[in-house]
Parts: sequence; C-alpha cells; structure tokens
Amino acid sequence: MNSHTGDTASLNQYSTAQFTRPLQIGTFVIGAEAPFQYLEGDPAFYALTGYNRDALSNAVLATFIHPQEAETVYSEISTQLGISNEVRLLCQFKKMDGSFLMVQMIGVYYQLDNNLSVLKCTVEEYSPTKTKHTNRVQTSSDLEGFAMNMGCGISKHLLNHQLSLLWANDTFYQLAGYTKEEWHDTFDGNVLEVIYNKDLAQVINQVADITEHNSSQVDCRIRCKDGNLRWIHVVGSFSGEMENNFRIVNLISFDVTPIMQAENTARIAMDQYRTLSNISEEIAFEYSFGTDTLEFANRYQKCFDFPQYIVNPRAISETTPYISKETRGAFDHFVQVIFGGAVSGHEEFQIREKSGNYAWYSATFSAIYDENENQIKSIGLLRNIEAQKMEQEKLLKKSQLDTATELYNKAATEHFIKKSLTMLSAAKTDALMIIDIDDFKNINDTYGHLMGDEAIIDIANAMKSVVTANDLPGRIGGDEFAIYFRDILDPNILTEKADIIAEKLRKAYPEGGEKPKVTLSIGIATAKTGVTYEQLLEHADTALYRAKAKGKDCNVLYMDEMERDEYVNQRETTKLDKFQEVSNALIEGCYRANSTDNAVSQAFAVLGNNLPIDKIGIFEFGTDENHLNCSYQWNRNPLDSTKGKEQGVAAAPFIELYNLGNNSIFYTQDTRNITMIHRESVPDPSYICKLAIAKIEHNNKIIGFFSVASKDVEQGWSEDILKLFTLTTRLLGTQLKLRQTQEQLNELLATSGKDN
Repeated sequence: MNSHTGDTASLNQYSTAQFTRPLQIGTFVIGAEAPFQYLEGDPAFYALTGYNRDALSNAVLATFIHPQEAETVYSEISTQLGISNEVRLLCQFKKMDGSFLMVQMIGVYYQLDNNLSVLKCTVEEYSPTKTKHTNRVQTSSDLEGFAMNMGCGISKHLLNHQLSLLWANDTFYQLAGYTKEEWHDTFDGNVLEVIYNKDLAQVINQVADITEHNSSQVDCRIRCKDGNLRWIHVVGSFSGEMENNFRIVNLISFDVTPIMQAENTARIAMDQYRTLSNISEEIAFEYSFGTDTLEFANRYQKCFDFPQYIVNPRAISETTPYISKETRGAFDHFVQVIFGGAVSGHEEFQIREKSGNYAWYSATFSAIYDENENQIKSIGLLRNIEAQKMEQEKLLKKSQLDTATELYNKAATEHFIKKSLTMLSAAKTDALMIIDIDDFKNINDTYGHLMGDEAIIDIANAMKSVVTANDLPGRIGGDEFAIYFRDILDPNILTEKADIIAEKLRKAYPEGGEKPKVTLSIGIATAKTGVTYEQLLEHADTALYRAKAKGKDCNVLYMDEMERDEYVNQRETTKLDKFQEVSNALIEGCYRANSTDNAVSQAFAVLGNNLPIDKIGIFEFGTDENHLNCSYQWNRNPLDSTKGKEQGVAAAPFIELYNLGNNSIFYTQDTRNITMIHRESVPDPSYICKLAIAKIEHNNKIIGFFSVASKDVEQGWSEDILKLFTLTTRLLGTQLKLRQTQEQLNELLATSGKDN
C-alpha cells in the first residue's frame, strides 16, 4: 500500500462522517485495504444507488459492485494505490432495486489520526457526451504533469508541409532555448525550420510514416537559439483528430544529447582503432551484447574471407574451417571469457587466411560498460604473430636437436616419449628401440675421434631412412641412440627395420677395409598402456644386453620375464648440459604461455631456480622516453623487493650502461667499478655485486631493459649464463609489446569513458 497521506495535516481532526456532505455527486468512504469496508455515505450517494445507511451496515465494496467486475475493481484499486494516492476507474454499481448503473469513481487516500486508512470516493453516472470536455481538460492536465516530471516537450501539430504547431508545453520551447513568444516570432509555427538541415529528410520521412502506421519515432538535431545543436528523440502518434483536412499528430520530445555524445565518443574511439588497424598489423573488432554481433574492421578483408559481421558468434560450428582444429580449444576459451563478463582477456589461435593457410594470431579485448555497470560491448585487436611463433618454434626445435646428428637430443627424446606414453590407448602398441655401437671406444682409440664422429652421423642417417613423421629418432648418449615407434601393427616390422639399419653400417664399414668395422647391438621393447618411461627403457635395455651377450651385431625383441644378461654398458650417464636444460625450459615456457604475465613469471622462475642470481627486473619506458618503470621483479628473498621504489627512474643510466656492454649485454662482476652516474641504474647498490643489463626490443626498437643482479662476491657469471639472459630478452620482447598494446587499448577506453 502506498504510504502517501494526502491532506493528512488538515483532516486529522475530523471524523469519517465529516468527509460526507450533500453534493450533486455522490460521496462515500470505505476502508483503504481489501475487502474495502463501507464506512459512510452522503444523501446524494444513497439517492444515486437507492441504498440507505441501514442497508449498507457492515457492507463491503463488493456489495454494490457488479459481481462480474468485483475482482477486477479490487485489483485495480490495489494497483493504483501502489503507485499514487488516487484511484480512477469506470465500473458498474449494483443498485438497491437490482439494476446496474455505469459510474465514474474517483477515490483519494487519507491516513487519519486513529491510524485508520480510508478512501474518500466520489461517483457520478458516466455519460461519454457529458464527460468529453472534462476528460479533455483532465487529459491536458495529466500530460502537463507528465511532461513536468519527465522533462520532455509535448506538442500538437498539423500533419502538413510545415508540421505546423497548434499547441505545446513550456518544455517544448525550452528544448531549443526559446520562450514561447520568441519561438513563434522566429518560426511562425513552422516546426521544420528548427530541424538541422542534414536531418530534415529523415524527419520528414519518419513523420510521413505516421500516415501509414499511426506512429513513428526519430532521433534528430535541432538548431538552438545560441547556435549550438541539440539531439532530441521524438515519438509521434496520430491523435485521431482532423483540422482543415489535415491529420493532427501528438509529439513527445526528449533531450538525448548526452546519450548521443557518449555514443559518438565510443564510435570515434572505435573508428580510431579501425583506422589504426588499416595502417598497421592489427585488426580491430567489436562485439555488441545487445545485437549479439561480432564486427571486424575493414582491414580484415585483406586477410580473411569469412564474414565481416557474424551474428551469434557463440554458435560458430566446431567444424568451421576458419579456426584450426589444433587451436579450436583456445578459440572457444577466448569466446567464453568474453561472454563470461571478463574485464579483459588474451588468447592465441590459428585463423585461416585468404591464401587457405592457417596463421597464428593474438587476440586481446577489453570490456565497455554503461552507466549501470552493465557490459554492453567488448572491443579488441587481432594481431598476426606468425613470425613470432615461427621464431619460437625454430628456437624450440633447435634446442631439442643434437647438433651433430640433428636427431632429438636426450632431454627432448625423453620428454616426447613420456608424453606419448600418456596418450597411449589400449587399442594401439608403441615400441622403443635402443641402438648401441659395438666396441665404440676401440674405434675412437684406434682410428681417432673424427672417424668415430663420422660413424655416428652415418648411423643417424640410417635411422632416418626407416622412420616416419610419426616416429621419434634421438641420440641419448655418445654412442647410443633410440627410436620411439608409434602405432606398431606387427613387432616383426621392428626387427626388419633394425636389420636395415645394421646392414647399412655393415656395408659402409666392412671388415678388412680402410675404415673400422662398425656393428650395432639393438634392443627392442613394445609399450602397452600403463607402462612408464623408466619401465620401457629397462625392458629395451634388457633386450640390448641380451644382444650383447649373444655376441653383438644383432637385435633382440624383449619378451616378458626376460632376465638381464651380465653385460656392462658403456652408456654415457652425464646429464644434459645445464645451459641446454634452462634454454629449453625458457623457450617452451614462453611458447606455451597464454599471457604476458604468465610468460614473464615462468621465465623468472626458470632463471631464479637454476642460476646463481638474487634479483631480476624488467624496466619499460613510461609516458616518455626519458624514464623507466619497473613493471616486473623477482627476488630470491621477497623482502628484498624494490619494485615500488623503481618507478619513473631515469632512463639515461640504463642506456649508457647498455652502450658500454659487449654482444648486446652489459656485465660487471663488481658494481663498485661503475661510475656514480651509472650506479643510479643499480637496483639497491648497497648489496648488489654482479650486474647484467640487456635491451628488450621489438621490431628493432628498444622498449625496455632486462636487469639481473647478484650479491655473490665469489664467482662470476659464465658466458652461457649471459647467453641465457639475452635469450630471455628475445623471448619476452614480443610478449611485452603485446601487453603494452592491451594497455593502450584500455587507456583509450578509459579516456572515452571520462569524456562521456
């Protein structure tokens, strides 16, 4: 129930009886809550309905309401009281003699001193002719009240070539900055003269639609008294009246200038990114939640042949050729992040270009919200990173290969075999072949290491001749090799391939020739689901030892419960070079990272966990090229963090130190040897001893510096460690540039939001 109290202050002193007085219009009082208990009536009410006081004793409103309308009347009263303190309705009253009377009933809500809530109601026999003028007056009054509350202009016009003004409220004139007199003196009733000329044709077309559809609406600009333009939203409808053979239309006009300015600002921001995308490597896109439409900037036409507008992108078929099968999961995740309400996001996947080939693209987006914090759009950028991915893949592949044979090295061979075993199904069989050179030490001792190296290369070539793209050939020791075969149909095929490899070496190095005799012992073991790498290697080793025990120059297939023969293998047990391990981890971590932050944190973790360093920092240029901000920092002891203090630091010392370095990196084993001006770039020089600074660049432009420090005074950093630092800058350069692009996008959106 509405809490308004009407004229409570002036009525509290009266009883309910004082509300009724003999009038031409009947008056009665009922309780303000269902079932609306009848309290009092005046003589005019009794005369109109035929009732008397005694007949309505203990009655409720339904007593004198038509039975078929009682439920509707009760509901309408409750609804109207919920939003105001007045009730207006037409209904049929049941008279004392049983006949029915159509009445217009108006009730006003009051709260009395005794906490009694009542409705003071007036009723009058309803006559359309009699009440027509009253209704017009009331309607005009209601419109004036509505316009005052809503701040809108209300006007009545002839539907002619001038849209001549018949009547308007004050707000209508104020929208253009005029008084009523000024408006008529200036335009003489010709409404179309106030419309901005570029919008005039659109307004005329929309107003003409009223003739066919009885209603229409349009956004247009009007020329104000001060010369400025103002956007208004106009809703028009046919009034049902005619004058001088012209229809009369009613218009309601709202000032929507702030809304249109906000939309225009957002459009300009998007146009800026579309323009940038047309002259750069980036392609702007926009997703609208209202229309569920994904739109790409025009530059996409140069790259792709899929539609510029995609409706309901969430429903893009999994079989669509636009996204590669291998990266479909990354694409789906990106779409889910956008629709999940995330503020921003980033993902990498392969998109089919016009050439028909798939290329790697990086997608990043930021959300746009309305004044109610509802996400209305997401705008972002697509950037071709195919060259970056190719470079990363090249580095990754290079780090996985043995330099002498171009077979996979020990670490890569073990990694890929373990990965393959996890994907092995019960319906398939894989196998591991271990190849060992017989008496290799004697070959080296007798013929020299060059001859031994030649034999190793020939073995590698023989292995490559029997493998497919599905197999994994590797060198796992100085004179020992391995081949992992996937999806083997018949184990006998393995022994045939082993014979081919061995025979190639027998022919290349026959007994009695100028070269040493070279023979191979080969052990083979099949893999079923559930077997571990260590178990499979043990089985292949056991078969290899059996081949050695049988006299060498043969191959053996492992059988269940086969026992290892007595044989001492000369397999090298030296671990993979530390530099190779760390570089592999750096490359793979950056290659598989799904964000800049993730790539940086993984790189810092690899370096910090494997090298004798205490602090790592990345310094990026700020708003100008004279200052740097520490954007990322790692400390062996978290309490040593200085990131907060290293914002807006001078760039000059970093640049000068870098220029003093060799091979793209500055390094000193003792920071005390640095001049005072250069010491400004030393993070916390009170305890730092060793320091290295390398540039971070993208497209041959320096975007920041990579700083590594240590407080160890005993041992310097090796060349391999310094190479790892420069490798890290190569890997992180593109990632940092990608993040900077995202931040520029967010900054532009934030600026647009402030302008709104």
